[in-house]
Amino acid sequence: MPTKLEARFNAGQEAPAAARGWLRALSKDLDPNVLDDIKLLVSELVTNSLRHARIREQDHITVTIIMSGDRVRVRVCDRGIGFVPHPVVPTIYTSGGWGLYFVGRLSDRWGVSRDRATCVWFEVDRASHTAKRTWKMSPSRTT
Repeated sequence: MPTKLEARFNAGQEAPAAARGWLRALSKDLDPNVLDDIKLLVSELVTNSLRHARIREQDHITVTIIMSGDRVRVRVCDRGIGFVPHPVVPTIYTSGGWGLYFVGRLSDRWGVSRDRATCVWFEVDRASHTAKRTWKMSPSRTT
């Protein structure tokens, strides 16, 4: 049976940190690498809501997590102006624009849905994600 968790965060500057803190509750259920990536992506998407959605501080951002089998689905929603995603490849010379780039690189699937709220969602396949992130350091050589 899927596990569903949902939280609402006030749309203030503390929202990204509050969302990351809330996600710590998943530490017993998720591989640390998977959880670290989810924390990063949620933080980026909450920050995008604050910066781009034109929501007010009294508004809120909702984060929903559904874990089922080997998949984790995350939605970050706000009632802002919405947007149409388009490919962006930031460079080392840009100070922003990395949020959706990271979502595209670290998740297995992602998209945007709109009805009463704009929701950016992403999915992570636990097993393949853990395998992609597992690597071994070669022993250092001393000469």
